[in-house]
Amino acid sequence: MFIRQPMIRYSRNGFQIALENPETFTDVGLNDDNSVPDLAANYTMKTNWGHLRFNGLLRELKYDDGTREDSTSGWGLGVSGKVKVFDKDDVRFAVNYGDGMGRYTSLGVVRDAVIDPVTGDLDAVESVSGFAAYRHMWNSKWRSNLIYSMVDVDNPASASGSLNESASSIQVNLMYTPVKQLTLGVMYLQGELEKVNGDEGELDRIQFAAKYSF
Repeated sequence: MFIRQPMIRYSRNGFQIALENPETFTDVGLNDDNSVPDLAANYTMKTNWGHLRFNGLLRELKYDDGTREDSTSGWGLGVSGKVKVFDKDDVRFAVNYGDGMGRYTSLGVVRDAVIDPVTGDLDAVESVSGFAAYRHMWNSKWRSNLIYSMVDVDNPASASGSLNESASSIQVNLMYTPVKQLTLGVMYLQGELEKVNGDEGELDRIQFAAKYSF
């Protein structure tokens, strides 16, 4: 789950609740006809072995193209966390499930809703997404991550064949921190994508990165 947008947020003792900018991402594009902000909340429970975070989302989905309009509700629930392993390694994970939470998932892979071309009804899109990652510290300057991520989409029957049905990726990287402010890294990613109509695609990517913290 990842999105950057304007919000008003209150935080206290591991609990956060926010009113966030509402938009509806349908099969015909992004709609800003919403009148009610998205409501997002989470609670983080810290322990000596790591932490758990419980997330919730409640929102209005709406569109108005000047001729037809409709609205419905959307929601999402999730849990994420980090578990310490051995001395310095850890396992990180997240699982999210909902109906109409698409715009918050996987940078646009999932739509919030689909507009029925016959009736004009707005049908929320059900999806489940998640990832699991293992971080290994080779020493004080070198570390690696092995990451698997996925999303599975249950589109309405009226969905276009060009919409996404599922996606997954495996990533592995090697990160080097010669001094505290500087991090250098290289990553390999292999991804797969399947459409509603059965079309499939794959990609392989090698990425280099450098970061200097002031």
